[in-house]
Amino acid sequence: MTADATKVGAGMISPTQYDKRSEEALVVSPHAEAKLLFLHATVHNLERELNFYSGLFGNPFARSLVTEVKHYRVPITREGIHFHIAEWEDVRQPIIPYFSVRNIEATLARVGNLGGSVEARYELKMSSDMYEAYRRRLPRHLVDCPQKMGDCATVKDPEGILLGIVQLSEYYQKYLGVNEKSYHLSKSLVKKHALALAAAADIFSGS
Repeated sequence: MTADATKVGAGMISPTQYDKRSEEALVVSPHAEAKLLFLHATVHNLERELNFYSGLFGNPFARSLVTEVKHYRVPITREGIHFHIAEWEDVRQPIIPYFSVRNIEATLARVGNLGGSVEARYELKMSSDMYEAYRRRLPRHLVDCPQKMGDCATVKDPEGILLGIVQLSEYYQKYLGVNEKSYHLSKSLVKKHALALAAAADIFSGS
């Protein structure tokens, strides 16, 4: 347990309560292991869906510069979380959340240890032509951006739900505002979740 973790229900929750979890499972750490980066929607009719979501979110989508898959994106939160849309024949899961992590190798090892599986690994990068065209349009202080944006993997949880895992390059972490602080939960949020855990443990202990 970290020194700044919040322990809930001390002296109230027995090890067999709250779905038979120990009190150690009722510890809320302010240090998250992943940060939501973007939501990726795969659709059959790209034009129709772009029209729908641009109207829903109130902003036009920009074509992504990553060329492996043709897709479009729009920011949907103040923190810079984006919504992506790509046209895909095999829509196995309409929306896939992608999470930024500090260390993709350690995260993928944890996926396997927890009963999940790694479905695919790939690099997020611009084609050479796209990269040069992009650099010509950047302000002078940004022209040193790397062609590779980061390393990515698609994983499945034990029930087959798809998730995306991304480790951004140092440059794009700064560009997108992803830093160590991004993985920290606020004290208020930690306290509220600790209270929620304690309440659930107390209310459902006899069920």
